[in-house]
Amino acid sequence: MTSNNVSFPCRWGDLPDPRANGITNLSKVVIEFHESDWRKVVGKHFANCKEPWKDTIPLNVLQTLVASEGVGSGAGLEINIGLALINKQIKECLNRPLVMLYSCVSQQFRGQGRRWVLLLPNGAVSIVWVEKTIIRLKTCYFTGSVAVKPKEGRWRHTLRQLVQEYATYNESTSRFVYPDKSKLLNVSILGTPTEIRYAIQFAKPKWWGFASFKPSEFASSKPYEPWQPPIWSWPVVQE
Repeated sequence: MTSNNVSFPCRWGDLPDPRANGITNLSKVVIEFHESDWRKVVGKHFANCKEPWKDTIPLNVLQTLVASEGVGSGAGLEINIGLALINKQIKECLNRPLVMLYSCVSQQFRGQGRRWVLLLPNGAVSIVWVEKTIIRLKTCYFTGSVAVKPKEGRWRHTLRQLVQEYATYNESTSRFVYPDKSKLLNVSILGTPTEIRYAIQFAKPKWWGFASFKPSEFASSKPYEPWQPPIWSWPVVQE
């Protein structure tokens, strides 16, 4: 039974560690979700009518969360429901896994660290920060181009976007290939450099469409062409 009592930070344990790269299911991690990050997700993304969270969270729950800004004793039941549904999405992602990892040097936050990009079954992306012994969920969101797609196929479009952004495009073969260790990705916001990303990895590369983790192995001949099974099958999406 869902309790009205909410305690932050939430700690979701017994989750598969994507750094194991699918080799073993013995490695487990705990992901923390702090109240400040939860409130940002509610206020910035749940409240954004262009992001289709109503397909993941019941509309009445979503409306209560937005109205309460994700806090308050009167919304305890809805907060727990929302958190449980996000937890379920993250667990399904890590069980597969469909996770991309990279290191970064951030000019915006004046620091560096390791980041995980989780592709959720609903097509949203979750960003996780790894800081020493703390693994912290920072945000969940839908990109604009994915949000307008039919819900059953959103995750496939997000997968395409991430491969196109982080893999290396080989012009001589017209194929996306697994990024080598020297690849650097410069990220800018409105023309201002904010972050340098490097040491890019795709956990369990075959689920992303790569033949292997070798830089010479391709994902797709063209970015708009579908990859081959088994990556197009995710039964949980149909539930």
